[in-house]
Amino acid sequence: MRVSKTTPRVVVEVVSGDRLDLVALANQESVNLTTVLRWIQRGMRAAAGGTVRLEAFMRGKKWLTSRAAVERFFSALRQSEVTA
Repeated sequence: MRVSKTTPRVVVEVVSGDRLDLVALANQESVNLTTVLRWIQRGMRAAAGGTVRLEAFMRGKKWLTSRAAVERFFSALRQSEVTA
């Protein structure tokens, strides 16, 4: 895969091996798979306002994300709680 300046960070992370299966993420966080899909598609409302979405992309019919993207997602939610 050719990477350019406009390639989303999550794509680069997945291609370089930092892939996280959505079912594994759901199990890890003790939530339903539909909750993880909601984090991707609609996001979560941040305490400080606005919406935080889990970075992911579709390849064929499958959603892919990375461990780093999950960390950024939860970090952004924690940051909004601290600043609120």
